[in-house]
Amino acid sequence: MKKLKYLIKYGLKKRLFTKAFYISTAVIGVLIVGITLLPTIISSFADEPGGEIIDNRITIVDTTGYNFDDALQTVIYSSLFNLFDNQIEYLLSNDIPDATYYDDALPNSGLIYIYLEGGLVQVQVYNSGLHGYVASILESFLPNLQRLKYEIDNPGSTGMINDVTVDFVKDPNAEDTELQSIMSALSTAVIIPIFILITIALQFIGTEIMEEKSTKAIEIIIASVPPRTHFFC
Repeated sequence: MKKLKYLIKYGLKKRLFTKAFYISTAVIGVLIVGITLLPTIISSFADEPGGEIIDNRITIVDTTGYNFDDALQTVIYSSLFNLFDNQIEYLLSNDIPDATYYDDALPNSGLIYIYLEGGLVQVQVYNSGLHGYVASILESFLPNLQRLKYEIDNPGSTGMINDVTVDFVKDPNAEDTELQSIMSALSTAVIIPIFILITIALQFIGTEIMEEKSTKAIEIIIASVPPRTHFFC
């Protein structure tokens, strides 16, 4: 057992603490980071910062009478200005949506339903493929609608107004994106260590082949064994 530990320790020490191992590990690490950041690097060298097109279609159903649709369009436009090629189409409707909205929803579209309940602003958002940046704008702006209503009802006055709780209605037919993202993260966490282990194993094999070729130990051992021993083995 002591001899085995010594051999393992000696073998690892001889292979890990070498210049070739350091260089190859550094090169592999740089390649992994480079491949991971390649989309970001390409987008950073794009000719125009607003080159990506956002052609979403947003339907606004506002039954409050406060014309929140104008403020919503202004916020989205100012947030996307100089960042994307904004080609968002806005539609105003009086049709109150329900869960069947997703059955006939067009791709890259969404619906925002704003209504009053007990004097409080309520918001429902139906997302059928909106751009992630647009969805984040809605998530940050829509909670302020109750505050805007208070400022319209009470000009010049101030008060502590609670944020609106936005109800993001999920598509019942959509796949579980959270589960997919978790599985993607787990697969990455598993693949990278396996790749590193395979790389280290190949380095060990290459080192052994180089040592054997340089010392010709196998040829010497085989040449010193009698032919009869070879025959019976």
